[in-house]
Amino acid sequence: MKIEHIKYFLEICNCKSISKASKNLYLSQQALSSAVKRIETDLGVELFIRNQSGMILTPYGESFKERAIKIIQHMESISSDFEQIRKKEQQILNIAMSFGVISALPEGYINNFKLLHPDIILNITEYQDLPCEEAILNEHEDIGFNIAPIDETSFDCQTILKNRMCILVSKDNPLSQNVEIDFHQLKNEEFLLLNNNFKLRHNFVKKCKEAGFNPKISLETMELILIHNFSRLNKGIGVGVHFIGMDIADVKAIPFKNPDCTWEVCVIIKKNRPLTPAMKCFLDYINNQKYYII
Repeated sequence: MKIEHIKYFLEICNCKSISKASKNLYLSQQALSSAVKRIETDLGVELFIRNQSGMILTPYGESFKERAIKIIQHMESISSDFEQIRKKEQQILNIAMSFGVISALPEGYINNFKLLHPDIILNITEYQDLPCEEAILNEHEDIGFNIAPIDETSFDCQTILKNRMCILVSKDNPLSQNVEIDFHQLKNEEFLLLNNNFKLRHNFVKKCKEAGFNPKISLETMELILIHNFSRLNKGIGVGVHFIGMDIADVKAIPFKNPDCTWEVCVIIKKNRPLTPAMKCFLDYINNQKYYII
């Protein structure tokens, strides 16, 4: 006996007519008659007397109607309970990402996890690099995608992606003729840099100092697009990541010769933080992915 058939039976009881019930349920009269016949066959009794007045319940029908109402109520209660259990089983995982990381990740990197684990809801928030680390350290977020270097006394980390740092120059700039660039060639240039919350800036300044000079900074910003635009207008030398710089019109992205002058994306969690099942599942997924050099 199907639940749908019981619902059809109750609708016929309410309407006292198969034709009216048929219109309300958007089903054919034949389908409703067959459903009633099936119930009657299962129970071994007649539920209705069919006459000119419509569908009249037999004593068996009256008894079954009382039970049918309770059956439907119980089934609706079970469905509601199951929905609450499903909601409790759903796990929320809060992900912090440094700006630029989403576009650097391979296509499907995050969506494939969602397809494999539909019970885990990912809440992704973008941060500047240092605030991203603070969000993980303060446990406002569970897992972070941040830029190296990472303080390994505070975080467990794993590098998942590496790209070369580069300068961004207008095609009218003489430096645009270079295939690669050495820091000593940049001593007298003025630079367009991300602000102090970005590790790209700190990594670049450190390399300049190792080359024997402090860089002259003409612009500090959190907006990469501003650096791109000013580079295009030849108002300074932008510093960025090679895979992004290659797509900027009228700007040439020239990678540094130094092999260790890189932009590395690391997955981080707070050291000694107990892992929730969702965190463990996500980290296992990351461990099974390839290491990318772009």
